[in-house]
Amino acid sequence: MTTTPDPAADGARLFDPWTREYALLGLRLERLAPGTVDAWIGPAAWREAVNAEPTPAPADLQTAAARLAADLPGMGYAPPRTAYLRHQVTALEAQARVLAGETIPFAEQARLYFDIQPQRVPEEVFAAAHAELDAVLPGEGSLAERRAAWRQRFQAAPQAVLPVLDSIAAEVRARTTPHWPLPADESIELALVRDQPWGAYNWYLGQAHSRIEINTDLPMQVDGLVDYLCHEGYPGHHTEHALREVTQYRGQGQGEYAIQLINTPESLISEGIATSAREMIFAGANDLAWTAVHVLPALEMQMDVEQAGRIRAATLALSGVSGNAAFLLHEDGRPPEEVAEYVARWGLRRPEEATHHLRFLQSPLWRVYTFTYTYGHDLLAPLLAGPDRHTVFGRILTEPVYPTLLAQWAAGGADPSAR
Repeated sequence: MTTTPDPAADGARLFDPWTREYALLGLRLERLAPGTVDAWIGPAAWREAVNAEPTPAPADLQTAAARLAADLPGMGYAPPRTAYLRHQVTALEAQARVLAGETIPFAEQARLYFDIQPQRVPEEVFAAAHAELDAVLPGEGSLAERRAAWRQRFQAAPQAVLPVLDSIAAEVRARTTPHWPLPADESIELALVRDQPWGAYNWYLGQAHSRIEINTDLPMQVDGLVDYLCHEGYPGHHTEHALREVTQYRGQGQGEYAIQLINTPESLISEGIATSAREMIFAGANDLAWTAVHVLPALEMQMDVEQAGRIRAATLALSGVSGNAAFLLHEDGRPPEEVAEYVARWGLRRPEEATHHLRFLQSPLWRVYTFTYTYGHDLLAPLLAGPDRHTVFGRILTEPVYPTLLAQWAAGGADPSAR
């Protein structure tokens, strides 16, 4: 196993002049758009100094991003690192432009932020998923009512769920470490929270430690807890952040990995890792089979694993509803109540769930972010389908990759398993 370095080793020596200015740009963007910095594990004094500065002008941050882009080719970094940082800086400059009041068309904003070309998903895809759900969901009533009844069978009070979270975390960690060894002293802390626009969140604290918060505004879905812990923990966000800290930031002195930035290509890659995490350590519906044996009996629940697997697969086909809703809201200018009805209809969500999701889509910070989940997963899927998938996943966890590069890998432009 690797071991996390002594925290006293942290400091300015891990940065060069370019990565120092890159980190400071991210910290200054955070002043204008709180939440932009997902994690900061660099020198605490730098953040304190930035917070003590006068509020930055967006135009100055745009100029700083342009200067970074101009200086990048002369830094002598390896080509993959240079390309990765070029895409990151493109996103940061676009964020500064938006903060300065410039109107960037919604799809173009997503392209600049995430290095993708977002498209609407044909509603025929959702209709086909509805047909599959209609065939497999038990009970009577409308499709939405039957799905709600199915979900309710696996809902539990947060306090009842707390005792099983640690055992699930231990299981997914045990399945992760044989493939991607973690620092010996890594850990996660689990907490239940309320009044958030997201369902769960990983707060990376540095030194291979994370705090994972699960939002209890909506019912706790016991059948989805393994996926939550894979996504946020092992081998998802926590695993990625811990390995990047040890290998790239502290190990190689690449200061850009001291800061994790929302609405950049790195966040789409991170969500691709997280949405693929369960599939990397559980084949098919094996996580549901494990849940049926090790989690549900303690909560006096039972599950038909085959049926649950079919329902989940069909439900995942509805993941594009969120992106379509974002287009309706921000490109077509449709009223929020109409968009909430769209989410409820095609996503088969209860009205309160659709309204809660609308908070996410209306947030200035998160409104474009919704594409990271589906595009991230779909980008990684062909690369993780072969016998070398664990090797490829390891590379994506620890190398400077970005969406168009992974698309080239998938198209056969490079051997993704080669080192």
